[in-house]
Amino acid sequence: MKQTFTVTKMTCASCSARVEKICSHIDGVREVQVNLLSGSMVVDYDENLTDSRAIITAVEGIGYGAYLGKKREEERDTLKMRLVVSVCALVPLMYLSMGHMLHLPLPHGILNISLQCILTLIIAAVNYSYYVSGAKALMHFSPNMDTLVSIGTLAAFVSSFLAHSEAYFESAGTILTLITVGKYLEGRAKRSTRAAIASLINLAPKSTIVIRGGVEREVPFEDIQSGDICVVRAGGTIAVDGVVTSGSGFVNEAAVTGESAPVKKGMGESVISATLLDSGYLTYRATRVGEDTTLSQIVRLVEEAANSKAPISRLADKISAVFVPVVMAIAVITFVVWYAMGAGASFALSMAVSVLVVSCPCALGLATPVAIMVGTGRGAQMGILIKSAESLEVAHRVDTIAMDKTGTLTMGTPEVVYFSEDARLPQVAAALEAYSDHPLAKGICRRFESEKSVEGFESITGKGVRGIIDKKAALGGSKAFLEENNIDVSSAETKAKEIGSEGSSVVYFSLGGEFLGIIALGDALRENSAEAVQKFFKMGLDVLLLTGDNIDVAQSVAKKCGIKNVYASLLPWQKDEIIDSLKTEGRCVAFVGDGINDAPSLMRSDVGIAVGAGTDIAMEAADIVLIKNDIRSAAVAIGLSRACMRTIKMNLFWAFFYNVLGIPIAAGLLYLPLQLTLNPMLAAAAMSFSSICVVLNALSLRRYRGHENNSENTRDDM
Repeated sequence: MKQTFTVTKMTCASCSARVEKICSHIDGVREVQVNLLSGSMVVDYDENLTDSRAIITAVEGIGYGAYLGKKREEERDTLKMRLVVSVCALVPLMYLSMGHMLHLPLPHGILNISLQCILTLIIAAVNYSYYVSGAKALMHFSPNMDTLVSIGTLAAFVSSFLAHSEAYFESAGTILTLITVGKYLEGRAKRSTRAAIASLINLAPKSTIVIRGGVEREVPFEDIQSGDICVVRAGGTIAVDGVVTSGSGFVNEAAVTGESAPVKKGMGESVISATLLDSGYLTYRATRVGEDTTLSQIVRLVEEAANSKAPISRLADKISAVFVPVVMAIAVITFVVWYAMGAGASFALSMAVSVLVVSCPCALGLATPVAIMVGTGRGAQMGILIKSAESLEVAHRVDTIAMDKTGTLTMGTPEVVYFSEDARLPQVAAALEAYSDHPLAKGICRRFESEKSVEGFESITGKGVRGIIDKKAALGGSKAFLEENNIDVSSAETKAKEIGSEGSSVVYFSLGGEFLGIIALGDALRENSAEAVQKFFKMGLDVLLLTGDNIDVAQSVAKKCGIKNVYASLLPWQKDEIIDSLKTEGRCVAFVGDGINDAPSLMRSDVGIAVGAGTDIAMEAADIVLIKNDIRSAAVAIGLSRACMRTIKMNLFWAFFYNVLGIPIAAGLLYLPLQLTLNPMLAAAAMSFSSICVVLNALSLRRYRGHENNSENTRDDM
């Protein structure tokens, strides 16, 4: 089974790596994913071999806290309390330690030192968790950020206590306070990254109106049952997925699908949970409730993606695990070298403490997960579900897009693409076909409406339909059917052949022995398909059409979209072979399909992108699911992946650059030539600032709109 735990006291990537490692060694645990940003851990384990208590005990045994469920609000309040107490104690501490510079009245001698010592102890006491976590991590030979902070501040405190003439109490107090300030601000920024998920959760109404026993009654959301008849009026929210049983109206699906224009809904049509009825009145039968609704599945997928790890983040974890011991060694060497050079124990200790504090790898640990969380959340807001961090990362390398035709580039159902000009034709055709169950008949009725009545309706299998309209014999069907009934259809022969060559089906109609004309139906191109293909080209991608239809139909659709590489009359396994051969050539292939018939191809490709329709979004086979039927969203998804990877690379660069630059300066590299040192207090401020910058940089992804710019028009390989 899979369970989500909250892990407390994690402060850097080495912490999350340590927790992941210890849990993965528990007998029965199949997989562990720890997310530093959200403080969560998802564990997949065999209930027969272990349980949640054993997992919590293992985490607590290495110095961290753990409990089942999601993060509780009191943790934020505790951090805020620590911050307030630390600041309140730091202000008088700074006055006592530095007031003499401004000639302020101060207590002298042992009293001043004693007061500084007490105030520093107060700050250390409220932030004792750094010392507990740091000590336990060190005892388990996996030092973390808390180890660096605790050793650095403890060294400053002890040296100040032993050498009153050169006290550094304010350094220890300031370091602890600044790090707590940084943690608090970092926590606020982290919570902003979860805004997209929170906004999705808040879309669900707390209650809705249900008809039970013929009476309307308001019931809580969690009490809605499958089969219930729910009521929604203009301005109301559709609570669960369902099928309209009466009424009509325009539904705003923007919050779930990203579709800006309201969609007309009528009897028999599907409605999606958490969408808004702009106008009209609907009753609908609940088909998916509770955790099965589209909204609940979206929230679950987004959270799973945010908690998963991209391959690039595992690199950061490995580096962090080695980084902390290396920094501790550098700090020791710094102290020994400066002391040996005669700089004095106080100066040497200050340099060593600066090295420990400035190099805390918080920014390194946050660089990837914060961008992943913001990116997947932003995708969800735009109707794009990215199922894992790995999918998000791989998508930026895509250089080839292979697409299915039916249901992807085209509507997937017969639609009217041409009809003759006779004004009587639509009325007669709609009246006749209203009584037929043939797919072509349904396509005609979707396009045309008729007020005429039909008498003596008859359907002749394989030929057509007949009836009496306005006391005249009406026929509709194949060319042969009308010719059998002595109707001359030669006037439409040329046009019918032209349309037929493009793969469309032609239906002939007559009234009272007079030929009215033809109606052609085909799998019509989606409104935005051609535009989407052009977007792919502008992004530097090769585009292929893979379809089971014949070559004439495939070429016709490809020509309208501007696709030159066409593979037609393919069986499913042949599509797989083509995708596999492209991958063998070294290409990174994304396959875009309807997610139902194309499941094998979606799984075979590097990135499977399913074009869904609200409740039918084929979440199993695809890596990325587009909730609305608009393949322009596939281009947006790839663009979002590129933007995320740029942000991650930028974050990792600056995190490494900060340490590469900061550690030598903290060790005193610039002291001999320029007399410049990095005070431990400034080192703590710089460390906190670097973490906040990484989070704020990732938050910029919340403004992503999907409009490609020049920097996104080329491939962005690792």
